[in-house]
Amino acid sequence: TVVIDPKGHIFDLKGNLFASDISPDGTYLGNFNTFMFGMEYVDLENLQFTKFDSLALEGPNGLGDSYVFGLKLLDNKEAFLSTGQTIAFKNGKELKALDRENFFKKFKGDSFATEWVSNETISNNGSQYVGLLMPPDLDSSPNGLLWVDFETKTKHIIPLDDFKEFIKYNIIQYIGKYPANAFSQAYYLQFYEDKVLLTASLENSVWVIDKEKKSVKKHTFQSNFLPNTHKITYPNRVESEVELEALKKFEEAKKEKSKQPSYSKWEFDKKTG
Repeated sequence: TVVIDPKGHIFDLKGNLFASDISPDGTYLGNFNTFMFGMEYVDLENLQFTKFDSLALEGPNGLGDSYVFGLKLLDNKEAFLSTGQTIAFKNGKELKALDRENFFKKFKGDSFATEWVSNETISNNGSQYVGLLMPPDLDSSPNGLLWVDFETKTKHIIPLDDFKEFIKYNIIQYIGKYPANAFSQAYYLQFYEDKVLLTASLENSVWVIDKEKKSVKKHTFQSNFLPNTHKITYPNRVESEVELEALKKFEEAKKEKSKQPSYSKWEFDKKTG
């Protein structure tokens, strides 16, 4: 815990810094402020607020979507922002937002149809982009990794066969015979050298993805305090003809699942690698 001098600025902490990132050199933090709709910055060396850059929602230079679920700070002081409708690059106070569908069509290579892209991130130098391909149905798990190379203007899809079995860990809420809601696991993507590391909250493992070889290698580790994966002590399907009853069962199942161990994103020691 640290104390920051806000200098009169009101920070947006409602989302627990969900759309925030620390710069690659570790000197500042950037956070998307939903209420003021813009980027706020904190100097981590002097622990003080430095500036706020207001962003537009609509118009040719607007973000196009009010919900920002991803933020990545890059080496060149730019910021990469993800929304449900757009992918955006912020350079200073200038913003370039691209419609998702048109954005992916710009690159040659593997194509995908109905999947949507989630958990996306970008390399520190801004040259590589990756995201998980998720099928449109609720009862699903990632079926591939989309890798976009901005330098060669190509896109590649790398299958994730190991993740098919993760469907059994999902909780699906049905109202009658129709799926209404889902609760799955968290997935984390990050670049490490020329590869991508993928981790899942339900298992003490890391998948190393190599774009050039189109390979996925799994490494599992042993915790001294927790089991390597959580047990299924909850129903993966809850249903009722009555909406409130189905929702009650869904929340109970989620609460039971939350009792299991959950592994977070891997963090690297910059001194030792």
